[in-house]
Amino acid sequence: IKTFPDKSPGLRSGRVFSHALFIPKTDLHRVNNLSNLFQYHLPSIQKEAEMHSFEYVLQEADMTTETVDGREAAATNALLENQPFVWLGEEGYWEWLARIWNKLPASEKRNLKIGAAFGPSNVKKDYFNLLYIPKDAKALWERHSFHVIGTHESQILQSSAASWLVGDAKNAAPFEILLNDFDPKIDSLKTLNQLVDYGKTYHQLNNNPELNRLLVLAHFISKVSPSEGVGNKGKNKLVNAILEATPNAPTNLIIALQHQSWTGFPNAIHPITDSLSDWLNHHLFKGNKAKECGALLVSALEANLQNWWASFVLSYTRNRLKKRQSGDAQIFWQWMEKEPTLIVQHAYWLPDDAENELTQKIPQLETAVAEMVLHMAEKKDWLMLHAKVAAQLYSVEEAIEVQLRIDTDENHTRAFQAL
Repeated sequence: IKTFPDKSPGLRSGRVFSHALFIPKTDLHRVNNLSNLFQYHLPSIQKEAEMHSFEYVLQEADMTTETVDGREAAATNALLENQPFVWLGEEGYWEWLARIWNKLPASEKRNLKIGAAFGPSNVKKDYFNLLYIPKDAKALWERHSFHVIGTHESQILQSSAASWLVGDAKNAAPFEILLNDFDPKIDSLKTLNQLVDYGKTYHQLNNNPELNRLLVLAHFISKVSPSEGVGNKGKNKLVNAILEATPNAPTNLIIALQHQSWTGFPNAIHPITDSLSDWLNHHLFKGNKAKECGALLVSALEANLQNWWASFVLSYTRNRLKKRQSGDAQIFWQWMEKEPTLIVQHAYWLPDDAENELTQKIPQLETAVAEMVLHMAEKKDWLMLHAKVAAQLYSVEEAIEVQLRIDTDENHTRAFQAL
């Protein structure tokens, strides 16, 4: 809208005449430079002018080689930092807006308020506001916690995304790499900022970044680049880095793998499960990490069985338990002492023929754990294990009474002999 003060005879003071251009929201993102539309506004008040439609000829948008001044940098930084700000005066405002217009996400443009503003109380926070204000209104807007971008503002662009947004090709190179390698869909400024933040990991792949950072990036890429047909250069490099970081990963990060859907990553699950299998081979029942793997098993049992990770971990564990080794019972006890939930869920993982092994390796149990083991032993009809744990938990008389309650076959004496 272009507005003219209307001082025609007979009108009250303050009346205006406005000429509005309307553009479909679906076409808005196709306009590379918004200021190109200004040529279609009436040059003066023409109340009898005939309104008609026009066709805007699309123009190519090129990365600029012009220097970004400190004022434009300050406004761009404030925009990406989600800081409420206004541009002081109209000078330079439209030129800055023209710089960033082509790169603003389409969804943001559809919720955008731009142009002149005269009172901070009228600015609605549920809109995306890029406004300029009269030069004499600075103090008023500052009192309402707006950062006023004045003519003497001097900042440098704070990120490669900011450089990309204003068309500074030289300094936007790191961000362009992310765009080219992953082909993400940037639907908001929040997504743009996340791509910069998470993308730091991608730029450091040669320095062996931590697995948790790689997984965060992969999860993000699944959301912004969900098609397997695009961005495979970056996706393949990222999967390879995850595979390299997996063998020595701590248990909590192996558990974190369950949150990866691998949407958009072609053929990723097969090599990832191979790597997971290697990790389980080396750590599930041996080494320093074995005693922590109870938490891994709990997570698998509690997860949705449609989850690729949970299905694989449970399948691997159950197959391994069919080929138990002499030291496994000790690991079982470590798991159950550290994760008592496993005692409650015994039917879903603990083999029904493991009583003898567990009885031979039984440690001194805490009271709460011992009570849960007694309940499990009763459910499984493990009378020998029940007797051994009852002896830990109760006095002689109480242990005999507890055992007699379930051990009712007079021909079965082994458990009482053990007690």
